[in-house]
Order: sequence, then structure tokens, then C-alpha cells
Amino acid sequence: MSKTRTADQLKPGDLLTKMECCALFCEKLRISRDTYYKYVRPKLKFKNVMESLTSYGKKSPGIERIPYTIAVGIINKLMDNKQPDDPPGYDLKEYMKRL
Repeated sequence: MSKTRTADQLKPGDLLTKMECCALFCEKLRISRDTYYKYVRPKLKFKNVMESLTSYGKKSPGIERIPYTIAVGIINKLMDNKQPDDPPGYDLKEYMKRL
């Protein structure tokens, strides 16, 4: 069992668990966990990272993650603070239901 990292331990290239994503959004947006789960979490889509590693026709166990750079891009979008190194909008939309 892996230990959940804090928001300051996360870096580009990381695939965030749902709890790590919660910690990052709460810290960066300065919101409570309750607010995150009520307003932000329903709009996020996590991708199954095992899907591409399993053979055709088999269902893989649900190990869902969101890339760090995508999470930061979504945070910047929510704050209306677009940064030059944010992923393009079409990449963000893969992980967002509707903002």
C-alpha cells in the first residue's frame, strides 16, 4: 500500500491518485475537502491507467489516475489564470466533465 503524497511533494510527470488530487486542489484553490467533493470532484474524470496494459477483451482493475500537469491546468482554468505551460484545452477536456 502506497502512502499518499502531500501537494508539495507532487511534480510534473506524476500520476495523481484521487486523494492526492483532492489535496492539490484544496491547497491551490484554498478550499475545504467538503467543497472539493461537492463542487469540483463531480466535474473531474480520472482515467484507468491499466486499460492500455491489459490484453484485448479483458477488463482491468480500476486504477484511476489524473496526470499532475492536467490537474494543475484545470486548477489554472478554474482560477482564470492560464499559464504558458498549461496543457491545451482539448487535453484538459479529456479529464473534465463540464466546467
